[in-house]
Amino acid sequence: MSAARLSGQVSAVTGHVAESTAYVRRSIAALMARSPASPETDGPHAQQHFSAEARARAWALIFCAVVILAFNGIAALQLRADYRAGLTQAQHHATTLAQALAGDRNLASLDTSAFAARMNNLALQPGMSVQLSGVPSATAGEGGNTISASAVVSGSQRQVIVSIPVRAALANWYATLPLHLALMAGASFFICLLGGGMVWQIERKTAADRARVDSEQRFELAFAGARCAIWDWDLARDCIYWSAPMLGLLGEKAHAVRLRPSQVMEFVHPDDRHILQEVEDSVRRGTLGYDTTFRLRHASGDWVWVRAKGQIWHGSTTKSERLVGIAIDITEQKRAEARERTANARLRDAVESISEAFSLWDAQGRLVLANDKFRTLHGLRREGMPPGVTARALGLRTADGDLLLPGRMADARTPQHREVQLPNGRWLQLSERRMRDRGIVSIGTDITALKQQEAELIRKGDVLSQMVSDLEASKAKLQAQAGQLAQLAEKYAGAKIRAEAANRSKSEFLANMSHELRTPLNAIIGFSEIMEKQVFGQLGAAKYAEYAHDINTSGRHLMAVIGDILDMSKIEAGRWTLTPTQVDVAETIAQAVRQVSGRAEAARIKLVVETPNVPPVDADKEAFQQILLNLLTNGIKFTPAGGTVYIDASQSGADGFVRMRVRDTGIGIDPANIPKLGRPFEQIEKHHTRRYAGSGLGLALSRSLVEMHGGDLTIESAPSGGTSVTFTLPQAAAHPTQPVHPPAAQPAQRHYQ
Repeated sequence: MSAARLSGQVSAVTGHVAESTAYVRRSIAALMARSPASPETDGPHAQQHFSAEARARAWALIFCAVVILAFNGIAALQLRADYRAGLTQAQHHATTLAQALAGDRNLASLDTSAFAARMNNLALQPGMSVQLSGVPSATAGEGGNTISASAVVSGSQRQVIVSIPVRAALANWYATLPLHLALMAGASFFICLLGGGMVWQIERKTAADRARVDSEQRFELAFAGARCAIWDWDLARDCIYWSAPMLGLLGEKAHAVRLRPSQVMEFVHPDDRHILQEVEDSVRRGTLGYDTTFRLRHASGDWVWVRAKGQIWHGSTTKSERLVGIAIDITEQKRAEARERTANARLRDAVESISEAFSLWDAQGRLVLANDKFRTLHGLRREGMPPGVTARALGLRTADGDLLLPGRMADARTPQHREVQLPNGRWLQLSERRMRDRGIVSIGTDITALKQQEAELIRKGDVLSQMVSDLEASKAKLQAQAGQLAQLAEKYAGAKIRAEAANRSKSEFLANMSHELRTPLNAIIGFSEIMEKQVFGQLGAAKYAEYAHDINTSGRHLMAVIGDILDMSKIEAGRWTLTPTQVDVAETIAQAVRQVSGRAEAARIKLVVETPNVPPVDADKEAFQQILLNLLTNGIKFTPAGGTVYIDASQSGADGFVRMRVRDTGIGIDPANIPKLGRPFEQIEKHHTRRYAGSGLGLALSRSLVEMHGGDLTIESAPSGGTSVTFTLPQAAAHPTQPVHPPAAQPAQRHYQ
């Protein structure tokens, strides 16, 4: 019998086990390779570590694989041992039979038929064959691997050969092999089911744990975002649980802790340490809930205001009592309340300090606030004006007996001003405004002195009119025609004088008024900038900072407009004096470009400067720079994002002037509208449809300053084709410079193209 055939049949039995275990190993490797990283390990190192769930599933499958390998290995070894034992037993049986037959001396003399008959009488095992050397087999043997044994017949040279086929020798083993394989497969399947159940339970537990962790994290994040925290006071154990956000509110490391009341007291402000005792006393009195505020020490050393509120919780399985609730950070609220109190006090002081009669009424016409001036003019006493009293109850009336009810002027279509006489003879000019909450602000200005002066002027005017009438009547008969001509000449001359005086008065008024407006505007800009930068502390709502920024921006814009008006009025009033000096053109252009580069960068406008070697100009450097700034600002303002503003300079030729040009790629204008540019306060767009803010004085100032230097300014433009503004200034000469004054009586001559 071949040993390879024997080993092959045994390997066929164990092959199924090895193939099953290899499949399990491949499944484990694939499962671990595609196991997603858990949320806890999601990050740059997620691919280097398995999650707890993946490891648990891997260990469960490894355990199942080990059990399957151990069980099937033991069963395979047992089958192999039984297989070898059957082979050994068959070999022993064949050897014993061969030796027994060889001990018969009669076999040496038997022929073939006699030997076959004798073997048939022995009732050999099915498939077993016995041969005598030199004699054909008595029983036809089977082909294939066999178990053979031989023995020499006593007293002869002949041998007895006994052959047993392996299949026949192991008939019982092969008969029970399917049952053993079925048991092994069934056990492996049961173990796989057991492993699958373990993996399923692990996944359920992991999912539940992850859901619990996610829920806790979301809960803590929600409380931390709302600056809230949880605390739980176990009265039976006398310990207080603080959640992680609670310590986070105090600037400590965020982690949940359990503290004794004495430890909590170390965080509480010394003036608020009675709070825990009050809460505990309220519980003993049977109060179901608590709501209180106190201060806790922050890690930085500051004090944090906290509002704690919650309810008493009674355990359903035990008799324990707990105080469960939340703690809310109300520090900003407390600070806002303090700021509000300070602001209210300042507002009251400001209202009391004004010289007008100030009163504030709510939407129902009830008094909210009034100053001493209001009470004095109306003859009222402070104790007789409690907040909430109505004007009807105060008896506010005019000299004619009409009620002065707030809101009538604010809701009327007529101007919101009214002059009334009070019962005490005083005159007030009342002004009312409706607020957003439908309340009324009423301001009364005492104009008694003005009314008296007005009455006196009216009386004197009547007397003068009567005198003039008498004089005219006496002259009417003698100088009718001459009088008419004289009157016409007098009216003409007076109108001319008044027109010229009005023009000068207008310019002087604008110059003086612009100067007077700068003082309060500087204060508004300064205070709004302080509020915007929050120099003295937080403003509270974010809108206040936005409003402060808007006030600052509007104030600066108004300051620039007033500056333009002041400059224009100085020029027209003949008060602008030029001091010509030799000015370097390239350097002045570079300075102007640097000043507007920030605005151009914000508007995404490219500035291109081309200043070849040009001679210096004889000009006032400040005026020259203002001309450049006005033209560059206009070019940037009217050029869309991505456009370009060019500025270049060149010598004009033999006329002794230097030419400067500012050209942009902006929206351009209609040539028909070009003559309007350069006139004071002239703008092409209508007031209600304007897209670009400005006073319209930039080009007018530039043109006037250029003409004061003896130069000229021209404009070329087309819709969507950009605008080009060219101006000339005199080239510097060798003569000494003198101040230049523009004519005061005649306006500068305008040139348009």
